[in-house]
Amino acid sequence: MAPLTVGTLSSMDSDLTPEEISAFDAGAVGADPETAPVDKVLVAPFDKPAVGAAVTQMRKQGVEVFLLGLGSLNPSALDALRTGGGSAVLADGAASGAFPQQVLLSVENDVTRGIVLALEAPRTGVKEIRGPVRLVAGKARQPALPAGMLQSEGASLTGKGKKI
Repeated sequence: MAPLTVGTLSSMDSDLTPEEISAFDAGAVGADPETAPVDKVLVAPFDKPAVGAAVTQMRKQGVEVFLLGLGSLNPSALDALRTGGGSAVLADGAASGAFPQQVLLSVENDVTRGIVLALEAPRTGVKEIRGPVRLVAGKARQPALPAGMLQSEGASLTGKGKKI
């Protein structure tokens, strides 16, 4: 089977940190060592046509799964994925707007769990709480993903109460 190609499409003012992009790339390579991530940063000013052109270029490079960090223009990238193929990982699934079928996975803050951890902090001695996050399955079809991409070393991603 051909390796799955993943890529990050972000902007200079993206909320995605270099560490998050590196972790996304490393996770993809960990699941499939033949994967060669493609990362692209758009420089301002950019608009919907520029986002569409970037998605098209990356699709020609074989990118199938995108980590999007374009802020308010994420829906423009999802629209380009709808017409050109591919799916996306988002920091917030609600940002998918009219294109939920293009969302493979969203990583969302788990505020309730964060509050629980904060309340337990005095007892456990924890000084700082980072996260936690919840992984939510999107509506994109997943058959093209290698099994290792969604499950690794006994840890699995869950969404809405079911294993994906």
